[in-house]
Amino acid sequence: MVRNGYINEGYPDYLTYFYDNSLRLRDKNFLRSITDEKAMAWNFSLTDQASVKEEILDRMDIFDFARVESLNFELLEYILVTRESDTIQEILDIHFRMIKKYEQNLFIVEAFLHYSKITQKKLIEAILKYNSILFEGIFSSKNFSDEQVSKLSMGLLNYLDSNQFATISPRTISLMKKFINNSTQFLFEFTEVTDNFISNITRISPCFKMVDYSKINEDIAELVFNNKWYEINFNNISNVLSHFFMENNKDTIKHKNYSIIVNLEDKRLLNYIESEEEVDNYVLHYTVFSDGKITDDLMSIYRLINNKNVSVPNSEKYISCLEVNNLDLGKVSYAEDYPAIIKHRKAKANETNILRYFSSQENEWTNELIEFISDENSAFSFDKSKAKEYMDKEEAENFFSKTAYNNDIPNKQYRIIIENIDQIITSLEQEGISDEKIEILIEYKKIDISDLSIQTFRDSYSKYVLKFILKNSTEYIEHVRSMKEYDNTFLRELKSVLLESENLPIEQQKELADLLITRENISIQNNRFSEELKTHILAFGFDDDDLGWICKTYDSQPEPIQIEIYKLVIKHQQLIVNQSVKLSTVLLKRLLNDTDIDLNFKQLILSRNIENVEIEKLCDLFKSLDLIEHATIFNRKEPTFEKNEINENILEYLSKKHIISSKKEVDGRYKVYNRGKRPTKKKS
Repeated sequence: MVRNGYINEGYPDYLTYFYDNSLRLRDKNFLRSITDEKAMAWNFSLTDQASVKEEILDRMDIFDFARVESLNFELLEYILVTRESDTIQEILDIHFRMIKKYEQNLFIVEAFLHYSKITQKKLIEAILKYNSILFEGIFSSKNFSDEQVSKLSMGLLNYLDSNQFATISPRTISLMKKFINNSTQFLFEFTEVTDNFISNITRISPCFKMVDYSKINEDIAELVFNNKWYEINFNNISNVLSHFFMENNKDTIKHKNYSIIVNLEDKRLLNYIESEEEVDNYVLHYTVFSDGKITDDLMSIYRLINNKNVSVPNSEKYISCLEVNNLDLGKVSYAEDYPAIIKHRKAKANETNILRYFSSQENEWTNELIEFISDENSAFSFDKSKAKEYMDKEEAENFFSKTAYNNDIPNKQYRIIIENIDQIITSLEQEGISDEKIEILIEYKKIDISDLSIQTFRDSYSKYVLKFILKNSTEYIEHVRSMKEYDNTFLRELKSVLLESENLPIEQQKELADLLITRENISIQNNRFSEELKTHILAFGFDDDDLGWICKTYDSQPEPIQIEIYKLVIKHQQLIVNQSVKLSTVLLKRLLNDTDIDLNFKQLILSRNIENVEIEKLCDLFKSLDLIEHATIFNRKEPTFEKNEINENILEYLSKKHIISSKKEVDGRYKVYNRGKRPTKKKS
């Protein structure tokens, strides 16, 4: 019939249209494409009847399944859902090997999306059984969309039971987890919570980079939140607070995040961010998304920086962002955090913070601590009672010593600290303390009087020796009293102390004078001694060299001093005679009127100080001193006198004042020539 032209080679194909269980043209074309190595589209449609597909399988050689041209969604679906046999298992094994060999992972993904749920499950189970490494290739590839891989991932989680899922290689699980964590589509593929899904995703324990709880299934939202399957970042935390806790203020979430979480009654979020694994990561993210401004309350701040799982670097970053400046180091558990608090000025420079930081730095004044107390913004203060309460005796001694000898501490702060510590340097032996610091130590009596301290002042701080001693006058007096030996240096020093003692209590001035008096007398000339001290010195430590000065200045002295001077004059009459001491007018008059004084002494001192007596009173004065002949001169007599000092002094003065014209020595006596007139007395 073919030869006669009644039919052609296509006649068998024509007949298939009339027989349902026969291969159709498209089925034959598929088979021919394999032979011709001209692949058809994967979704090329085959005849629906199972018998036809079975015939296709019968016509295919088993090794045809090792060729990429055999890839067809419908044929693979038939193979997957037909009953298992050794042949089918061999076909699937060869087929999946081919897919792996020729990297036909896209076929797997598109076939999965093409199939119904039942076939999807069969496909996943077959891959897991015959060549599970295909999953690894899919998850490691960048050739698939987020949606494609998300659907496949959801299929794996839903269709496999826990035992099946456990057979997936660790690398595949790792790749799958990495994909899920970063996927923006995965959570939207979720439709229902199944036991398989819960079991398998729990095994993966994902950590989603971005979860918008308001846009996903509520069951999955609860599952993700409860199981902490979300990354710690601003968006995720913000979404949790918004969705589960109705906190929508972005500024508050951004800048007061930890305080908000701490104060939630529901502690699920707090437990997550404070977990050992996450808290350090949370702190790091917080410092970033807060834009460097954190307004947490103090309770929350202490809670976070006292968390042992927060690293020191991240703790410092957090501290640097804080908007507070009143942290108490006493409430900070770890001294490693002190430097950050001090550096970023998050605490006040008060006594307890200073002392805590000092002790944390091996009991040293570090540059950071000095800069801290120097900063005007640190609100420096140092309360004496609080400092005393904080330190024991040994700590106080050490802190005071390290402070006292430190020249780098600003004088203002140095002064306040030194003033408010009940400690002293028992024996100063260190040189190099600055002048300003030495003056402060002296001012607040922080250096004890001792031989060593005084010697150190002499050697290293000589210009402050007297100031040091005078400030510690009581102790110095006791120290001197206890001394057994004295050298000239000490005596000069003691004398200088006395000379500068005008601001000391008078009793101490007298005590200093007494200490010196036991070794030498004291001059009261040219000094700033008070009236009372001068009186005391005159009474108990008179310097004979002052005799002429006190007799000369008697008239200008206060009465108490005059009294003591007069006593000394009476006592030292012979010295006055021997030294030819000149007497003041008032002192002379008092002596001349004193009935207890020897007449010869009176006559002599009158002759030596006659210029201090008014001329008109001389006549009467001569008479009162038994100088009768001298009085006759004023009556124009010309008497003669014994040649002695008294007569010579008087006659020389009278001649000088022209009371007599002259005197001559005649026969060993003085002869007076009086040709003048007697002076007229002034009216009283």
